[in-house]
Formats: sequence, C-alpha cells, structure tokens
Amino acid sequence: MKVRISDIPHTGLKVNDILPLDALNARMQLGDSKDIVFTEAPRVDLVVMHTQSGAETKGTVRTKFKQECSRCLENMERPLEIPANFILQPKPEAGAEPEDPDASYVDDVGISFFEGDHIDLEDLLQEALILSMTIYWSPPCDQKGNCTQCGINRSKFESYDDPPGNSLGKLFKKAGLN
Repeated sequence: MKVRISDIPHTGLKVNDILPLDALNARMQLGDSKDIVFTEAPRVDLVVMHTQSGAETKGTVRTKFKQECSRCLENMERPLEIPANFILQPKPEAGAEPEDPDASYVDDVGISFFEGDHIDLEDLLQEALILSMTIYWSPPCDQKGNCTQCGINRSKFESYDDPPGNSLGKLFKKAGLN
C-alpha cells in the first residue's frame, strides 16, 4: 500500500483498503508474542494530506485478533481500533547536513521518515497495530470481581489484593499527607 507524494491531490487522498492478513500474522510471529493471532484483515480508513514538508495521515485501522485471557487461558477474540495519525517527512539525502548535528533520522513517535517520493503505509500501519497491543492482557473485572470476558472470579486466583478499606488516600491520611 504505497502512496506517491507527488500524486496526492490538494483535497487529500482517501485510502480505504485492507492490509494483508498473512503478512501481518507473519510479522507478529517474529516477536515474543506468538500466541496473538489476527483473525480479520485490518481495514484501513484514512486520508493522506500533502504538507509543506511531506505528508500527514488521519484515520483509523480496525481489526480483530485472538489472545489468551490471563485469568482462564482461553483464546478470546477481541476487536482492535487504533488511530492512524502520522506525520511523514522525507529523509534527507546522504551527505546533506542536518540542521541539528545530533539529529537522527529514525522514526519517532508520530513521525516517520521516507525516502524518495513513495511512502509505504503497509509497514507503518502493521507496526502501529503491533505496538498498540499488550502481551499480558488482563481483562477488567466487574464490581463482584468477575472477569468481564470469561466470568472467572479473580479473587480465587489473586491473593495479592489489598485488604478491604485500604486505599492510597487512606494511607496518605494515616501518614499525615493530606
């Protein structure tokens, strides 16, 4: 899914596409979280706008994946929707002096560098999906202590909870740090 900067119209370029599921799962298997599997090809819905120094994207990516519940160890399918908002800037040509001598042209949070006139959105979006996930998924519990996903009561498995009535506010009060 490549975009050519010089082809972006003044009004922006709408991108409604699907990322290949096999390529995303293959990339996911390269890391430590081999138990997470994407089950639905990610749907990309974004707009690429030409900027003075490169381009900017705004939109979302939606998909589904399976991951083990940390309470019952059952694989559960979960939805995932992430923002796809990036600033894309051209990487300076070799030999060009950067304004800041300490500048490194490595992708930063929200800023990605590209070479030439093309931007590969597929790699960028795959990376954003993978980095938005956690390998230690612990679903929230309801007021009774039951997992909202599998229904297991966490108090049966977790003995490290504070006794009832202890809270950070009460501890501060005891210490005289109101």
